[in-house]
This record gives sequence, C-alpha cells and structure tokens, in this order.
Amino acid sequence: MGAMNAPTPRQPHRPHVRNAILHLWRRAVVSQGFATDLISQEFRRNRQLGSHDRREAAETLYSMLRNWRRLTWALGRFLQEGQSDELRDFALYMAHCVTSGLVSPEGAAESFPGPDWAAVSRLDARIEAVGDPVTRFGLRHSLPDWLAAKLIDQLGDGAEALAAALNQRAPLTVRANTLKVSRDELASRLLDEGVETTPTRHAPDGLHFASHINAFALKSFREGLFEVQDEASQLASLLVAPPPGSVVVDLCAGAGGKTLSIAAQLRNKGRVLALDVHSDRLKELVRRARRAGTSNVKSMQIPPDVFPAPVEAMTGRIARVLVDVPCSGLGAMRRNPETRWRLKEEELGQLPPLQEAIARRGISLLGPGGRLVYATCTLFCEENEAVVERLLAADSSLEPVRITEIWGKDFATPLCDPTGYYLKLFPHVHGTDGFFAAVLRKKR
Repeated sequence: MGAMNAPTPRQPHRPHVRNAILHLWRRAVVSQGFATDLISQEFRRNRQLGSHDRREAAETLYSMLRNWRRLTWALGRFLQEGQSDELRDFALYMAHCVTSGLVSPEGAAESFPGPDWAAVSRLDARIEAVGDPVTRFGLRHSLPDWLAAKLIDQLGDGAEALAAALNQRAPLTVRANTLKVSRDELASRLLDEGVETTPTRHAPDGLHFASHINAFALKSFREGLFEVQDEASQLASLLVAPPPGSVVVDLCAGAGGKTLSIAAQLRNKGRVLALDVHSDRLKELVRRARRAGTSNVKSMQIPPDVFPAPVEAMTGRIARVLVDVPCSGLGAMRRNPETRWRLKEEELGQLPPLQEAIARRGISLLGPGGRLVYATCTLFCEENEAVVERLLAADSSLEPVRITEIWGKDFATPLCDPTGYYLKLFPHVHGTDGFFAAVLRKKR
C-alpha cells in the first residue's frame, strides 16, 4: 500500500505525525488503557515529535475515538469486505480527514483508492436520512444505540445538547493550591510563563487555560502551585466542607485530586485519610501531596471488603467521609472518549450494588452529625439518585442535607436539581464534566 509510505500533499499530516497517530490508534483499539495515558507514553517514547506535532496527534486521536462509529458507518461496504488491520486503520484515519474537511474526496481517492470517498464526505446528510430515531441519534453523536436510547429516555429534550457537549474537547482546568498561592496570584504567575487563563465560572480556586499545553512542564506546576482538576471535581471537593482541624476520610481517593483539595481547605490542619484499593494510585497521590506541600494527608491501601484495624478503630467518630465511587464515567466522556465503546450495557447493572456497598462502609465511619458526600462522574439515575434513596430508606439514622445549607442559596441554586438535595453538573449547562453528588448526615 503505497499511500502508507509515500503520502501525497493532500494528506494533512507529515509522515512521522501520521505514523504516530496510527500507532496510537492501534494501541487504543487493542488496549484497555485511557487515551491520555497512551498519548503520554507515546510522547515519552517518540522524541521526534515537536510540540505542534504532539498537539496534532493528540487532537486527531481524540477525534477518531469520539467519532469511531460515524467513521465506520461512513466507510460502510469497504470495511465490511474484511480488510487487514493496517488497511482498516488507515481508512478510518482518511475518513476522519475527509469528514473534518482536511482532505477533499478527490484527494482521498488519489491517496487511497477503494472507499467511496464522495459518500464519506456526505456523512451528515446520510445520517439525517436514517429512519430509526435512536439509530439516527447514535450515529449523529457517535454513540452505541443502547447508550443513545438511555440518554433519550433519561434526559428527554436535553439529550441532544448533552450528547453534543460530550463530543467537545474538555478545557484544561487547574485548581490553585491555596496553601501556596491565591487564584489571582496563580493567574499572574502563569501569565509570566506565557500561559493565558480565565477564572472558572463556579469553583472559586479554578482557572481554565486558554490553550491545551503541557501543564506538567511548567515551573509553577513543579513548584506545586496548582493541580490539574476539572471544575466539577473541584466543586465536589468543596462540598465536603470539613470543620477546622477535623478528620476526613476519602474512601476512594485514587490519585488524590479531591484529597489535596480537602487538605488545602483544612489549611494543613486536622487530617485527611486517603484510602484506596489500588496501591499504584496511592503512590501517585503521595508524589502529588509532596509537591503540593501538604502535611496532613496519610494514605493507606485497604482491601475491598474490610477496613484494616487503624481505620476500624475510627468507626463512629469521623466528621466527614467522601466516597467518589467507581461508576460508568459518562460525565467524563469529554476527557475519556473511549468510555463509550468500552462500557457495556450489562455492566451498568453491576455498578449500583457496588456503589451502595462502598457508601455503607463510609457511613459506618460517621460520628453523630458527621456527613457523607456520595459522588459520581456519571449522570445515570440508577447510579445516583436511586443509590442515595436506597441508602436513606435502609438507615433511619441518616438524613439528606440540602446543598444550600452548605454553600448558601446564591452559590448552590444554579448547581443543584430542583429539590436542592442533589448537586447535578452538566457539560452543556455548566461547562464542567458531568457530575453528581449528595450529602447524607448522621443524625445526632
């Protein structure tokens, strides 16, 4: 296949960039890793790529992952004829170029004869002619039919705007480490480093970068002045609202984004116990905590079903517990576009029992008046409201807390559902990742 080794000027990427894209695509297709991690690994391996090349490669990979169903459907019969992996990958890459307007159908035909590139270029019009509304919605937004049907069922008229927002690139958002710097001071420091920012709309310590750059290479990052954290995650961390000098348990701490935010809220007083079943994530948390200058964080790996003795001894004594439970991840699909292809409908039924079990473990730690924050980065009712309602129904010692009680009416109202009990964030409404949180209090 000559086009692979001798690209014509009609192909928009230089050979080494195109080869990196195809290599990343193949790894993403066969791997269960996140595209973000695969890109980082590739860029460390491939020193030939400059900053502009890296941006092109990353943006193209993300676009191809988002639009996989659309591209496959656009190529139709060509892919159905049983192509090799190499030909299939290159055809999908060229289909991306044609549907993005980077290459004309005629130019694509010269570079790679075989597919009907004229039909590929008419993709949107062909989709709108599809009769079944669920299939049409799924093709329009490049979602599997089961997920398209679920969004339509749960969000009704809002499904269209949400699906479109999930296909947009998420902003690069950071949280100022207020142990070292204010948001305004961080913005000034970043501007000195050539980085323009704007304040986040809701989170008081957040900044959006004006462009996607390697934030981890900045001197201000190495000095611990900020953490990369979406605005929704920042808001969920603020919902913990720990009393001064208190003990907080982050039960699903992961790599510690929310842990560090809580530590900063405590001004390095009290204690934040970061628990997780994955030791590798906790190692990253320890590195981040060291860079951030936090001294009140202790991490501990725990088994999935019982608390170790030091944690068990805290039962009934903790002021705040955060459980950011494993979930389907729909709300973070802007950042993890591969989620839509890896998530299976049958797996959704397995998540609520796990989420409820984790929340019950967290509830057992609460002292009188203590609060549990239940959080997910998904928007499905069965992982959110339904779990909270079962927790309340099963334990009469719990009561729900209105978000306005924690944040005040002006701050909380735009971020909550009509009842005022649930934090519900949507990409198309708030500009954040999709996120849900509820606060449950142990009665005194």
